[in-house]
Amino acid sequence: MSETRKLYYEDVYKKEFTAKVLECRECEKGFEIILDQSAFYPEGGGQPCDLGTLNGIAVVDVQEKDREIVHYTKEAVEVGSEVIGKIDWDRRFDLMQQHSGEHIVSGLVHEAYGYDNVGFHMSSDVITVDLSGVLTEAQLAEIEAETNQKIWENSEVEITYPSKEELEKNTVDINLDQNIKFDSNILNLTEFRWNPFESTIYGMYHGTVYIDSDYYLLGTDDQGNKICYQETGRNGQETMFRQTIGLYPGYEEISPEANTITLQLYEVKNDTAHQVSEEKMDKDSSDDIYEESTTYVYDGGESPIDSAIPIGDNFTIQIR
Repeated sequence: MSETRKLYYEDVYKKEFTAKVLECRECEKGFEIILDQSAFYPEGGGQPCDLGTLNGIAVVDVQEKDREIVHYTKEAVEVGSEVIGKIDWDRRFDLMQQHSGEHIVSGLVHEAYGYDNVGFHMSSDVITVDLSGVLTEAQLAEIEAETNQKIWENSEVEITYPSKEELEKNTVDINLDQNIKFDSNILNLTEFRWNPFESTIYGMYHGTVYIDSDYYLLGTDDQGNKICYQETGRNGQETMFRQTIGLYPGYEEISPEANTITLQLYEVKNDTAHQVSEEKMDKDSSDDIYEESTTYVYDGGESPIDSAIPIGDNFTIQIR
């Protein structure tokens, strides 16, 4: 067994290639063809596989197994022979465009709201993206407009593969023991994680958790950059704060030169918001169940941070 050379990573625009047939195995689908190199992208990462031909024989499926690219055909190909592979380029190019668009959307959503892409699927007529948070119609329209602007800019797409050593070198992972008391509760911050791709703080609540309040960690780094972490995940007593960049005016990324960050816990009680609209939808007329949708805006400023109440003392994290 040998690893197939993946030509689609070396040149994403390669439409045709030659290769040597290493194996041809009969299977339920027909035949499994293993080549020494291939430009056929296998199914994976939410993207369907490439289709095309090998010496004119239709390739009906492509999968990766044990580092080998397996091409499924209905006809056998002679082992040791040389074949010409041709990609169904219209299909591939469409998938490339859609997949690149998904990355732009996910990146903009993460930058603006801190949500992660937790699921992605492409089919012939629909693409779905699952996010770790909910966006309003207005927010979706904003992301759509920004995505279209990025496409019109026609910026070059770079493909990078940071090594394990590079990731470890650029990752700060600190175990914390920072207790913040508010009312009868204690929020114990347990871990701070920061790398070029995300900045996250994890913690545990001890005592009552107020489900009708939102919590933020606000502060600055030692270079003067204002920093905002918003609570984005709460599972029982466990909680997670993720840095938001671009969501609220004035708040930025942690400076690459920063050695420390100083933060303060803030609470935003939802009674500082007032209702601006309510919609009741009857999705099934055969029952008495209605789905309600309510929209709130915060008093006192452009964002919920403007109404935030400081809790406990500020604290400093040494990140270098």
